[in-house]
Amino acid sequence: MRKTVLGLVLAVSSVAVAQPEFVVPDRIYASVGHECNVYFSNVFDSATPWAFAYEALCEKGRHEQHRWCWTPKKEDAGTSQRLVLRAVNDTGLVSAVTTTVTVAAMADTAKPVAMATLSASLVNCGYPRKVVEDMRKNGFAGFRAVGTRDGRKKASGGAVLPPVGPDEDIPRHDGYGGWTFESFLNRYQMTDDEISKVQNAAERQQLESMGLKLPAGQEWRKHLSKSPFIRIENGKKVLDVQMWLDKVNGGKPPEVIIMTLGINGTFGPRDEKALVDMVDGFQIPNAKKLLALLREKCPDSVIGLGTPYVGCSQDGFAENYGCIQSSVQFRHNVFYLARALMRFAAESGDPRLFVMPIGMAIDPLESYPQREGPAHARSTRKVWRDVNAIHPSDDGGWQVADAVVSFILGHWAEY
Repeated sequence: MRKTVLGLVLAVSSVAVAQPEFVVPDRIYASVGHECNVYFSNVFDSATPWAFAYEALCEKGRHEQHRWCWTPKKEDAGTSQRLVLRAVNDTGLVSAVTTTVTVAAMADTAKPVAMATLSASLVNCGYPRKVVEDMRKNGFAGFRAVGTRDGRKKASGGAVLPPVGPDEDIPRHDGYGGWTFESFLNRYQMTDDEISKVQNAAERQQLESMGLKLPAGQEWRKHLSKSPFIRIENGKKVLDVQMWLDKVNGGKPPEVIIMTLGINGTFGPRDEKALVDMVDGFQIPNAKKLLALLREKCPDSVIGLGTPYVGCSQDGFAENYGCIQSSVQFRHNVFYLARALMRFAAESGDPRLFVMPIGMAIDPLESYPQREGPAHARSTRKVWRDVNAIHPSDDGGWQVADAVVSFILGHWAEY
């Protein structure tokens, strides 16, 4: 829909109005010593999540103002708990959902496990490295994070953190800003003439929205990476997962593959048709292709399909995107994507593909970067505002790591 105001043509968001409801997978993973979090606004599909009151009914844990949380103890290992979430307003019950919180059984800490991470810029909160650090602290000396990129590097300022364990054992991942499922299937840096057939203008716009000043011509494309699964043979792109395995894990499949993809592309739609076309017509078909590609060489790997981050306040979106995208539209898009990912996992028939609910685990109020500044141009009073819409702070990265660790331990016996 378009609207003219004072001679300006504006695109008007068309968030679909529907009955608010919970979007929660059937299984939530927990583990001994790690806080399990369900933040209500991260799992309740409403444009105004704080207009409702919430109830969390469970024999374990704490029902706080904005979340249900629980840190299992040793005696909880191997048990399950029924968790009921309810949203109410002054007229009564609005929505309810029941899920199961499963606590991982105590694991064999001597078992070596390799974790590969395929992601977009969501790895910038450092969760692959933090997973390794936490697993090592808990006695899992043989746990490694494998990939082609150095997981010690932090996104802000390019600082490099020390390795976890021996110097040669650097936590790694394959996370790239702006990437989708499709990127791992098609992205390759070719010549300037060839590259225009692979990259697209939407990625240029995304990089510009992130603050990168991109020069004219092809030079800006140096910011975009190539898929670790692609090589060139006789002038053509060839998908070769074994080449990646040879490089990152001695030719062997990793025991666990974490995929946090789908937000890019899903970020932008501002009308329902564009959203459906992007998710159902692009993201999910390419997720199926990527899964099939991985299964050719990694038939027994446990794959965790991460639910997307819901993001923080409108202040974070204002800081990053001005008026290009709003938090309310992004929430709508993300919940649509979350449902689609859950359906994809359920309908795949793959016994080792699971939904990994990490999106619910991030504190939307306190786990995103903030900066202090004047309340407005004439104000002498300082206030704190979110300054990143989607990418969590280091604290948020630890919360993601807690959820990933619990997922890994929940399937430890299958490796």
